[in-house]
Amino acid sequence: MGTVVAAARGRRTLAMLSKPEAYARAVLWSVARHYAAARLAGETLAVRLRGTDDTPWHRLPVHITSGEALSLRERYGLDVSPQGAAPITERLAANSGLTAYEYSKAPTGGPLGLIAQRAVAVDVTASFAADRPTACRDGLSALREGFRLAIPVAIKKGAPIPSRVTISAGSESVTVPTVDGDQTDHRYLDPHGVAVILRTKLSRGAGPVADLFSLRGHERPQRLADGAVSLAWFG
Repeated sequence: MGTVVAAARGRRTLAMLSKPEAYARAVLWSVARHYAAARLAGETLAVRLRGTDDTPWHRLPVHITSGEALSLRERYGLDVSPQGAAPITERLAANSGLTAYEYSKAPTGGPLGLIAQRAVAVDVTASFAADRPTACRDGLSALREGFRLAIPVAIKKGAPIPSRVTISAGSESVTVPTVDGDQTDHRYLDPHGVAVILRTKLSRGAGPVADLFSLRGHERPQRLADGAVSLAWFG
């Protein structure tokens, strides 16, 4: 990926940090336009509100005036209640044919964790953080709670993905089947409790530190800070 993409992501994050509620309302209007286009085409709309930014701004209560709600409904067919303040995901959830989904490196529990994100109408796929001291325990926890686990693996484009992934930490070990995360980004259509294999993609100019985020593409056990991960290819 070129550096232009990384720069655009940075500008988006700065805008969110500067004026989070105004940013959320701008995103809401943008989603509304795409929602209208999807309905016109007879398609459903799926949105990743945060993209590659794990800051939980989508949980921020957003105020919508009665005039805005009317305009959103009349222009784009998006039903948004002006009553009180609610997170953008809860406002979007009232509309059929619209799904909000995310990847997240957050822990399973806690006020900003995976379970809390799922509770505000977001389909969440946990992201495996191989460089984290608690990588294996976090991965096992996410799988226990029924989340998919996205795992970056350094394998070439077009090369077959592993069929199974085994994660071990202490006395616990879990083996799960895989899906190819590069075939489509429609994670909300994938079954729960699987490993989503993502071939590693780096921005141009990324240094050796980026290698810590990915597993290697072989079948030997890979030791991490709190356990090990093994990949297996069948057939």
